[in-house]
Amino acid sequence: MSQRTYLFRSTNGHREVLAEIKNMIPFFWLTLISKSDLQAKVPEIRKAAEAWEDEAAYEQYMDAHPGATHIKVPGTQAIANAQAAVPFIQSSFPHVAELFSDFITYLTQHLKPGDDLELDIIALADFSGIEQFIDTLMMQLSCIEQKKAKPISGNFEGDVKYSLTGYAGDFEKQSPGFRKIAQVKNQVHRKGPVKQIPLTSAQLRSRHIKSIILLLIGVATSLLSILYMVRHQITFSFTILALAGVVCIWEGVAKLRSRFYDVW
Repeated sequence: MSQRTYLFRSTNGHREVLAEIKNMIPFFWLTLISKSDLQAKVPEIRKAAEAWEDEAAYEQYMDAHPGATHIKVPGTQAIANAQAAVPFIQSSFPHVAELFSDFITYLTQHLKPGDDLELDIIALADFSGIEQFIDTLMMQLSCIEQKKAKPISGNFEGDVKYSLTGYAGDFEKQSPGFRKIAQVKNQVHRKGPVKQIPLTSAQLRSRHIKSIILLLIGVATSLLSILYMVRHQITFSFTILALAGVVCIWEGVAKLRSRFYDVW
C-alpha cells in the first residue's frame, strides 16, 4: 500500500502543503532539518508506531495528538539549514546544484514571517520497521552534516522530482534548474547511442565465452525440441522452445561479431 508524505508550511495550527510524494522522503527535504530535530521526535514516533497493529488505536492516538510526529522547524532555521548544505551539493552533486538553489528559493517565497516547516514522514516507518527507519534517516542526516557523498549518492539518480524535490505546486515552471535537467534527459533520449567504445582483449574473451555458451544452449534447445516434435507430435510448448533456441543462436552470433559496447 502506498504512503504519502508531506512538507507543510504551518502557522498557528493552520497547515498548507508545499510539496508531497508517495513512498519516500525526497532528499532535499532532509536538508531542512538536523539530527537533533529528528532525535527530539523519536520518542513520539516510537509511541505512534506502538499503536500500528491496532488501526483503531493508531487513529485514536493520531487524532488525540495531531502533528505530534511531525518534525517541525522554524522556517528561517529550515532555510538556513538548507543553505548550509549548498556547498556540499555544489561540490558533490553539481548537476543538481541549480535545482537545489531553486528549491530553496521556492520555499523562501512561500514562507511568511513566523511560519514553521513541518515534515510528515511517519507513514513511511511502516515499510522497514521503526528502528530501521530512524537509523536510515540518521545516517542520511549525518552524511549531510559530515559532507559524505557516497552513502547517499543513490538519491541523485533517476527522477529528480521523485527523489529530490517531491511534487511541489508550480515549482517546475519556476525552476530553471528543473527545466535544464529535463532538457538534458530529452536530448539523451533523442540522440540515442553517442559512441561505441572498443572492448579490451579481456572483455572480448569474456564476451566470446558467453556467446559460445549462448550458442550451445540455443542449438541444443532447438534440436531437442525439433527431434521431439518429429518423433512424437508438434506441440505449442515445444514450438516455443524451438523458437527460443533460435533467438539464443541469433543473440550469440550477434555478440560474437561485435567488438564494441555502446555508451549512451
